[in-house]
Parts: sequence; structure tokens; C-alpha cells
Amino acid sequence: MPQRSPLTSQLARFVTDLRLQDIPAEGIATVKAGFADCLAVMIAGRREPVSHIVDREIASADRPEQASIIPTMEKRNVADAALINGVSAHVLDY
Repeated sequence: MPQRSPLTSQLARFVTDLRLQDIPAEGIATVKAGFADCLAVMIAGRREPVSHIVDREIASADRPEQASIIPTMEKRNVADAALINGVSAHVLDY
């Protein structure tokens, strides 16, 4: 296993120790806006041909379908769903 840098360890500790009440209201608002934006772009990007090409080419019938493709809620295995959703979220993100 690769050795973690001190910065990685510090970041991991910061994230695991973070509590919701420690985040300023402006930060919460920024996260909500970013999440909504990402979801909207993902929904629009799913209509793009490249999203369907990736879905078709990486289809894995031998793994359990445990995760959803947004927005259709079709099921794929976790890794494939993450890739397809990621492609959909970035295909229109200039």
C-alpha cells in the first residue's frame, strides 16, 4: 500500500472530524447550488450520444446491478454506474 503524505493524512482527519454545524451558511449554500447544478447537467448529459455509447460499451452482465443511472434509475453495477453518471455530468460541462 502506498505511503500517505502528511497532507493527505491531515485532509482525511479534517474531513472525518468535520461536523455540519462547523460549516458556515455560505458554504452550505455553495454546496447546495453545486449539487443542484451537477445533477441538472447530469440529467441533460444523459441524453447525449456519448453517454449511451459508454453505457453500451462497458455493460457488465456478470456483476450485480446495485446503483442507479441518473435520471432513468436504470440499474448497473457500482463502478459502471459511477462512470456513466460521471460522463453524463461532464459531457456538457464546458
